[in-house]
Amino acid sequence: MDGIQGSTLQQRQMFCNLRKGAHVPGYQGYIPQLKYRISDTYGTATHHIAQDIPYFRSPTMGPGELQNSEEMTAPPLPEGHGNFASPLVPGYTGYIPRLNFKFGCTYGRDATNSIRDFLERKNEYEAQQNSLNEYIIVQPPMIQSSTDEYFRERLNSFKDKYSAQTSYLRARRPIIEPPIPGYTGYIPLIKPTETGLGARFHHISDAALKNFWSSRGASADIPTSTFVPESRSDHSKRIYKQSGMIPLYTGYVPQKIYHHGYTYGETTRSLPVCSHNERNYGEFVKKTNPISA
Repeated sequence: MDGIQGSTLQQRQMFCNLRKGAHVPGYQGYIPQLKYRISDTYGTATHHIAQDIPYFRSPTMGPGELQNSEEMTAPPLPEGHGNFASPLVPGYTGYIPRLNFKFGCTYGRDATNSIRDFLERKNEYEAQQNSLNEYIIVQPPMIQSSTDEYFRERLNSFKDKYSAQTSYLRARRPIIEPPIPGYTGYIPLIKPTETGLGARFHHISDAALKNFWSSRGASADIPTSTFVPESRSDHSKRIYKQSGMIPLYTGYVPQKIYHHGYTYGETTRSLPVCSHNERNYGEFVKKTNPISA
């Protein structure tokens, strides 16, 4: 029984009547450009691919020759590869950098080349960082061109000049102005009346809002004035109002998770972030917890 050996690869190819460069049908490995070949058998398609692509070659070694082949054996890993075992065993499911960009070779060779490319790029990056650090060290230190009082004065003047022009203080649209097409909110008198029939959304919403406003009474004039922003001295930019936050507000409210047994509005009104009398919570924190210089 010890002297019995299996058939060689050449014998199997002759048995299947395969031409040069063709693979045995049933081979599950990667073959470039195979999915673009149609109307040919598997053996004929792989034979043509081997003729058209110079670097693609089908297996030409027997089972006994595979272990002694230097071409099919994965090269040793370079120094500094870390915890990777050398050589890499096919089936390893861990992460190997840049392996996703390698094709057309054995797992061991592609994995080794990927690690080698990664280490080369890493060493190149470290060399660039060291060169940059050396350049920074030899440069003279930066000198402050102006005093702190000058910058503080400029920042205060900028705040006084542009703080009123904030995104929170934009003019509001009139109440009867029709919304843009695609608006999914509620518009009165569209569905229960014939106002919403036979016209475009803009005309429907415009007529519905005007009819609804006129139905409130003959003395009710249609508002035409827009919202005028408050003066900077009276306006507050507080997000957390003293009246509390609206229920279902999904934003963050400091210290809310530590209060229980009350409604959402009562809980937020009792928190320091809403109950203070300053313009914003930052000024309140500065006054209650001053930081000594």
